[in-house]
Amino acid sequence: MAFKLFTTNYRFLCTLTCIALLTACQNVLDSTITLDSDFEKNSSRYELKKPAWQFTEKAYQQQLGPFSIASTQVSWQNTTQSSPGLMSSGIPGQQQQPKSLFNFILDDLTDNQSDFVKQMEETGKRDFAFDVNFAGQTLVQTHCRIMYLNAVTEFRNSENSEQVVSTDQQREHSYLGCSLNTTSQNWQLVVETKHNAQARMQLRSDRQSVQINAVTDRLELINNQWVQGPGWGRQITGVIISANQLQQAALAFEGKVPRLWVHQQATDADQALMIAATYSLLMYDWLDKEWR
Repeated sequence: MAFKLFTTNYRFLCTLTCIALLTACQNVLDSTITLDSDFEKNSSRYELKKPAWQFTEKAYQQQLGPFSIASTQVSWQNTTQSSPGLMSSGIPGQQQQPKSLFNFILDDLTDNQSDFVKQMEETGKRDFAFDVNFAGQTLVQTHCRIMYLNAVTEFRNSENSEQVVSTDQQREHSYLGCSLNTTSQNWQLVVETKHNAQARMQLRSDRQSVQINAVTDRLELINNQWVQGPGWGRQITGVIISANQLQQAALAFEGKVPRLWVHQQATDADQALMIAATYSLLMYDWLDKEWR
């Protein structure tokens, strides 16, 4: 009886394994995010080209229908390392975090075997800027700064503490701050992500604010049909921007190419603002893959 039960369970597990393997082996031709059907129907969709050569600033310039991304500027990445421990931050606003099991182990190793493990913090920053033009006129000027904090651990040779055997690096805190200057008012875009915490996204001015929601679902194109992607590994796959409870714009990071949707009924100035905000997020993603 026990052998029969074992055989039945074994076959069941084998069946589940085969199904999982078949699902994983399906050829995903494309991917995107789920959109409200009315918004998608009444929106202009733009497919954005990924910069093939990121060392040239012109690689980030492109045409989006009647709008253009112009005057792009990208600084070199600036990084610094220090050794204050893993629990503090060089980014303004970073709060002390409770120790995880991993950090506890590393702290213990550091306290008792300092020649073997060395902990450091790596902070970095990078700036970029661009204009959104329409009919030869600049509607939005955008200036952004990327900042991040990595927890870095060097595992060293126990006999030769100068020899680094391996390095572990974990992103603790990512931050994007942008100033979006229009002809009528100034806007601020903020995107903040911390390890094991929900993303904070805001687009605001002195007079109003716009809601930005991170999207973690994923539609996959398999056998010429769009199907819901797997639920594991809930990474940010896009954003949806809404004002007065109506969707105004959406951005999908993944797929064959990044895609941007902007509501057609919005004014040219509002569409330019939505393009500036979403393109800031897209450049952020191109320049710092670890933020999401």
